[in-house]
Amino acid sequence: MTTPIESHLFSCRMSGAVPSFHCPSCDVPLHYDETRATDGVDGLGAFADYFSCPAGCGTFEYERRRHRLRLVDTGYASGGVRT
Repeated sequence: MTTPIESHLFSCRMSGAVPSFHCPSCDVPLHYDETRATDGVDGLGAFADYFSCPAGCGTFEYERRRHRLRLVDTGYASGGVRT
């Protein structure tokens, strides 16, 4: 059974300048991993850039539309499982 609204997810490398962020926990510069894009309900593509902390604090997602950086996966330094 298919749903009327299907979301397609793909990842890519960002071309051009990558935004730079520091880890909110340890203030180490975050490492850019990838950009993911989906086609949203409103027909406009939503993009999110993913960063990881080299010190092991976790993986962070930067939502371009909301201009918000948030923790999405705790790293091994926080006692989480790193994949």
